Amino acid sequence: MDTVATPVIRLAGVRDLDRIMALETEAFPRGWSATSWTQEIRDHYVAIVDEGVGVIAMSEVAGTAELLRVIVSSGARGHGLGRALVSHGLEWASCFKATEVFLEVSHTNQIAIRLYESLGFTLLDRRVSYYGPGDDALVYRRVIPSADPVIPSTDPVILTQSGSPAPDVQTNFTTATQTVEGFPAPGVHNPITKERS
Repeated sequence: MDTVATPVIRLAGVRDLDRIMALETEAFPRGWSATSWTQEIRDHYVAIVDEGVGVIAMSEVAGTAELLRVIVSSGARGHGLGRALVSHGLEWASCFKATEVFLEVSHTNQIAIRLYESLGFTLLDRRVSYYGPGDDALVYRRVIPSADPVIPSTDPVILTQSGSPAPDVQTNFTTATQTVEGFPAPGVHNPITKERS
């Protein structure tokens, strides 16, 4: 495996919709529409690898976070971008005091399953034929204890809204109504996401 530069993961905006849709259609032929992704960008947390080769979508309600989507382009796989994106999502969830993170994954996606399990997710449930006949969804959960260091911040470079590298996330949490290290608070609309396409 070739080594690659540390990925820059930043808050996505409507300006990134074309790149996100290219990733979506490559990974999921019957996936989310541009309208769905626009809503995710406006209402939840969406981050993109600066080169447009990966994206993650997260949500959080009342201390429970959900990893809604993580996609890495086929040409960029095998370099740790999936791990960096999921680690980034866990760090985001921890910043807003989520105590657990849930996700669903097809039982046929063994690469993703190995990644999630290596990051501390445990199998919780199986939804038979959830994605279609014979394609079961596995429901995973990861607990985030209050003292959990989550994942070391050395994986991705996290940018603040100003574009500068973020300082240590764990020591800079303020309130759930402010942006923390470039992470918009759940339910707070960030000016970056209010762009017009």
